[in-house]
Amino acid sequence: MSGGRIALSGFDYQTIVILDQLFDHFDAHPGDARARQEGSDDLDLVWSGGGRDRWHHIQVKKPRETDRGILKKQPWRLSEVADELLPNTLRQLRGGDGEQTWILGDEVQPEVRRLFAAGSSAPDTESQLYWPVVHLMARASVVGQAPQGPSQLPSEVAF
Repeated sequence: MSGGRIALSGFDYQTIVILDQLFDHFDAHPGDARARQEGSDDLDLVWSGGGRDRWHHIQVKKPRETDRGILKKQPWRLSEVADELLPNTLRQLRGGDGEQTWILGDEVQPEVRRLFAAGSSAPDTESQLYWPVVHLMARASVVGQAPQGPSQLPSEVAF
């Protein structure tokens, strides 16, 4: 039953974090604040600004633990961020009117902090971190679109 306990602790953690975010959001935007849990992210906060809707997407990840409930105390690595967090973030921010926040129950490696602190200058100032992450994400995207078996291959291939 450890899988059920882990799932429930994840729901509890997410609920507490989301309640905290909702209080802050409704205080900051009285009158026009809206929210949707489990929308396009764990929590989508919406308000009006400059004549249009503004979006703040929040992804919540509880502290990671073993099957026995012991905290792993493993910081997020760049490869995990590239695999689990960045793809959805890029989809969320595509329109340009949004913000993204990750609330992580675990620390992140110093390399992750350095990459994000570099912001839009990361390709130049943190290229040794930036380009491998781009490669990981591009590879995952291509592999994710590859046929998974013979039934998905075209019946004829023209050369």
